[in-house]
Amino acid sequence: MINGEAQRELTVAKIVALREALAKVEQDAPGKRSTALRGSYEGMIRQLEDELHEYERLKSGELSWGNSAAGRIRARARNLKAGGFDWDACKADRDAGRP
Repeated sequence: MINGEAQRELTVAKIVALREALAKVEQDAPGKRSTALRGSYEGMIRQLEDELHEYERLKSGELSWGNSAAGRIRARARNLKAGGFDWDACKADRDAGRP
């Protein structure tokens, strides 16, 4: 989760570095190791891009904190701490493709 401009800049730098690493892996001969690395890099890039996009939406006011992934995760943590867990909400989030 990105909490400020400094973290945003670090996230952008990480994305650039991961894309460079991915380009190098794609030049390697195909094999199990390169396939695994490629999948790993692609997954990390997607996750960081999602976090960056969410931060931009929060910053612009397009998305409210309560509707963000971080807000939903914190709400679930509070529910767990209080001894409850809303399986229906988790299923609804998963069905909608949200973390």
